[in-house]
Amino acid sequence: MNTEVKLCPKCGAEFDDLNIRCPFCGFYNDDLALKQEESEMEELRSRHEAVMKKMPQALVIKNRRRILSAMVAAVIFIIVAVIAGSIIYNISERAKYAAKQKFIARLEEMYQNGEYDELFDAYYGKGYYGASFGKYENTADIAMERYYAVRDLETLSAGDADAASLERALQKSFRCLYLAQRMREQGFIYGEGDAVEKLEDEMKSAMKELWGMSDDEIREGTERYDGRNTDYSELAERLINGM
Repeated sequence: MNTEVKLCPKCGAEFDDLNIRCPFCGFYNDDLALKQEESEMEELRSRHEAVMKKMPQALVIKNRRRILSAMVAAVIFIIVAVIAGSIIYNISERAKYAAKQKFIARLEEMYQNGEYDELFDAYYGKGYYGASFGKYENTADIAMERYYAVRDLETLSAGDADAASLERALQKSFRCLYLAQRMREQGFIYGEGDAVEKLEDEMKSAMKELWGMSDDEIREGTERYDGRNTDYSELAERLINGM
């Protein structure tokens, strides 16, 4: 490296410009100190740039591996979840089907034994609907209508009945017969005919025995019922006066 002789501005001694301080008086060589500082800064910048150039690539490679691993783990998790969900669903559906078949067998036994009130109690509130339950649903509907209608007719026949209360009981009675008639007109499509006709006969018998109603009165009242609260006040008054 070429050196130059520098004249110390303080003591006048000569020394080469590689020395930061004058070896005779200690005067500080500002130019050399500045050059060294600039050189060190340049070296630091070069190192920094080299590190910065390498760092993104290393991070990309590292992150790429992490992302790939995470994706593989996610795919495996999804596959496992789908398989597990399918297994659980199939088990659940088989259990539901088995429970449904067991319930149908129970309802059919009640139907065959003529236990229609018990059928009504067992069927409603269970949430089973559809063609496979049509027979039991229709039978339960008529059984329910007949039960409440007969109960009210019996209660009123045993005490002091007023026309308004009897009219409400007659509305329930004729509704039961009206529903049975509609099912008959539809052809008892679910095979509920025997049960419905038996319940219909029981309803008519109760109306005759408890309140002395004639076949004509029962037929006329059923024909008049239109699905709403038909006015039976005149019939109720006549039945009370005839007691």
